[in-house]
Amino acid sequence: LTASCFVTYATILPFMNIAQSFVVKTYHGPGSKGEQEEMAATYMAATFFVGACFAPVVGVLVDKFGKRAKVTIVSSLLIGLAHVLFRYLFPLIPFMILGLGYTLYGSSVWPSISYVIKDEQEGTAYGLTTAVQNLGLAVTPLLVALLYSFDSQYTYVSLFFIILSGVGVGIGIWLTREDLAIGGILDKNSEEATALKKNLYLKSNSSPKVKGIFNPEKGFDADDEGISSDDETPLLKKIT
Repeated sequence: LTASCFVTYATILPFMNIAQSFVVKTYHGPGSKGEQEEMAATYMAATFFVGACFAPVVGVLVDKFGKRAKVTIVSSLLIGLAHVLFRYLFPLIPFMILGLGYTLYGSSVWPSISYVIKDEQEGTAYGLTTAVQNLGLAVTPLLVALLYSFDSQYTYVSLFFIILSGVGVGIGIWLTREDLAIGGILDKNSEEATALKKNLYLKSNSSPKVKGIFNPEKGFDADDEGISSDDETPLLKKIT
């Protein structure tokens, strides 16, 4: 999750810092440079307007249906698609797609952290994730500036963001695989995920063996062989 935040946010926020200049140089719209910059700023607002409108809806859907790890994959795909379309379409459309990817990602990744870490360690987990995220936001503009020095038309910069989005997809797939190893806690709705977390973090050293497949109505079947809750704790730390 931490690696995912590092990469995915680096494909959005640093790009928005250069988006106005990017649109002016790549779209070549009508009017003076000042008018083009004003129009570009209007297009940029679409990204965050989409987030403002749809984030609550996406949050409700994620709580109801889960699929958090898979949503991170979809969001990275949408972000990558937006960066590709910036070179070919009217910029408003890619900005809206970027906003949708941004919304899907934020509404799925941050709630996920609380499900894969102990309650008493949540502050540490969020702090670490935010620190790594900000590291990415600090490093990415430096790389963008370097690439821009080689090509002022943002060709290398666009390719860089597309590649980063691809890395985000790969991390999302890896996250999904790791999640399945602990019973798919990120794949479940909020109620089921909360119940599964309680079972994974049983504090008793004499906790019974549990099945890898979780039944939200019955919990884990203690009569069947499987992985003990103590054995699964390192897996949760790994996915974080």
